[in-house]
Formats: sequence, C-alpha cells, structure tokens
Amino acid sequence: MLTDQQRGAEFVAARLEGLEPGSGEHDKWLSALPDAIEVVATDDERSETSFLKLFLLSDRTIAIFFSDIHREDSATLLTRLRSALEDHVDVLPIGTRLSRQHE
Repeated sequence: MLTDQQRGAEFVAARLEGLEPGSGEHDKWLSALPDAIEVVATDDERSETSFLKLFLLSDRTIAIFFSDIHREDSATLLTRLRSALEDHVDVLPIGTRLSRQHE
C-alpha cells in the first residue's frame, strides 16, 4: 500500500474547480482538503490492472478506475474493501480527472 497526502490534496483541489464558493458542494470538498490522502492498494504488485486507487476523505472513500479492465481486475479487492468499510466507498466514472497535473 502506498499513500500520498499531496496527491490527495490535488484531487480535492481539482473537485473544487468550477464550484461556486460558499455552495454546499464547494464547502463539502473544502472541508475534506486538510485530511485528504491518496492510497494505492494491491494484492499483486506485479499487476498493472489489479489495484485500487483510493482517495480517503474525512466523510467518505472514493475509488478511481482508469478503464473497464482495471475495474474488472480490481473487483474482488474493491468488494473486500467495501466489506471492511461497510460499503462506504464511492466509485467515480472511468476517466474522472484526478487533477490538472494528471491529465
């Protein structure tokens, strides 16, 4: 498992772009900024498609997948994680922009 607080902050900052300051959605993301962390978890460090890219926020966990194959190959790991976290993992659509630096 790898963790990166800077990339977690970049993910939240990208979500904040274009949101109206003071709106409920903006405030929700802004409150997540100090504690956001990126986590990459895998059972097989040799696999290029069986891993989870997660963003742990103060109120939820978000999973990102880069392709349908990535989602399929990581399904078992995601199921185990959801079970451990009592289904509190949001999955964003494939192709969700992580931050400006990751485009």
